[in-house]
Amino acid sequence: MRRLRFDGGGPAGTLSAAGLLAAAATAATGITDWTVSDGDDRRVGLFHGLLNLAGTTLQAASLAARLAGHRGPARALSVTSMGVTAAAGFVGGHLVQGRAVMVNRVATTTGPGRWVRAMSDADLPDGGVAGVVVEGRQVLLHRSGGELHAVDDLCSHAGGLLNRGDITDCIVTCPLHGSRFDVRDGHIVRGPAHHPQPVLPTRIRNGWIEVRGSLPRPRSRRATT
Repeated sequence: MRRLRFDGGGPAGTLSAAGLLAAAATAATGITDWTVSDGDDRRVGLFHGLLNLAGTTLQAASLAARLAGHRGPARALSVTSMGVTAAAGFVGGHLVQGRAVMVNRVATTTGPGRWVRAMSDADLPDGGVAGVVVEGRQVLLHRSGGELHAVDDLCSHAGGLLNRGDITDCIVTCPLHGSRFDVRDGHIVRGPAHHPQPVLPTRIRNGWIEVRGSLPRPRSRRATT
């Protein structure tokens, strides 16, 4: 009977073991992100996670084979693992770059570049809130104490529509994950959001509420509970 040769796996085995340890830490952060996703993002995120799990399992099997002295099977398992992990990376890139998951959902919203009618002034009473679409941009309008406020309606955290959440004393709560923003200047009152909401200038002209592109972003304030 052939005796199995144990040599510690060499440099390749050491790198493989280090990669598996790193994968465990990465998985923890990925699960955290996944728990606050919704809809298609959640499904794509699950597929991404399963691919990563498969790649990690294959790499663990490769390390086990390498430690047992089976270099050929270890190489085959490792190459397969890298292929699966590359596919997982592609899906992950689509989530971040294509779907803007866990990044600022409103980082690139700037328009409209001119004053545009949003809704009739008479249709927004004091204390009222409305979600409107202005040249393709979703905007939340709120009137409080006779003052008009407008911010991006898409939550910077996960893209929830803020106009569907509660608003009290100019503080709007995202209906998805409970992030809270001050509609007067867009700053974060409570997370999990990490980016403030862009603020849009407003005015009333000829009986219409008009808005235009975002004001410069305010400095982030420390979130309070």
